[in-house]
Amino acid sequence: MKTKFSALILLLSITSFKTLSAQPLLSGNLLFLKHEKVINIEFVYDSMGVGSKTEAEYILEKVNEQNESLPGKGDKWLVEWNDNKAFNYPNAFIVNFNKKMKKSGIVAEKHSSAAKYTMVVKTHHFESGFSGIGLITMASEVNLEILFYESNIRSQEVAKLSLGSVSGASGAPATAYGVAGTNTAKYFLKNVLDDIK
Repeated sequence: MKTKFSALILLLSITSFKTLSAQPLLSGNLLFLKHEKVINIEFVYDSMGVGSKTEAEYILEKVNEQNESLPGKGDKWLVEWNDNKAFNYPNAFIVNFNKKMKKSGIVAEKHSSAAKYTMVVKTHHFESGFSGIGLITMASEVNLEILFYESNIRSQEVAKLSLGSVSGASGAPATAYGVAGTNTAKYFLKNVLDDIK
């Protein structure tokens, strides 16, 4: 698992991506970041669409298709799918976010009990992309929104930020999450922590 993740981080560093044209703040403000050193971060995928399907529809189709080609293959695919959501995608986002935020002194950490605020990265839509024969390729792409709460008070959002669609390498959706992490940090540094050089 560690080797796979290291390879994904390397791919992030050598691949060109489509960057966000804007990251609009939908509600609230992010001035609280000026006073924080650690932000708790969570990733949620409820109601996520995959291609033209719901995630449940996509999983059912993929598992059945894989198991028909080779018994047990679909079950293995499902384990990898869930591992990616739990590990590879969050870590790609966090590593790039923290790298870009280094000068600010702010870090994002999973399961941080000390953090006053929690940043929830919500995936609305997901495309894994593919590399086909010849020049036929499709970039991976994720559509994300970030919600902020006080960690002990989840009934009311402090702020909401739309990342829109973010592209990564073909067939490597973790790279799209990595780009999203970088772009989120850039937005914070430019629009909230602009006094940090």
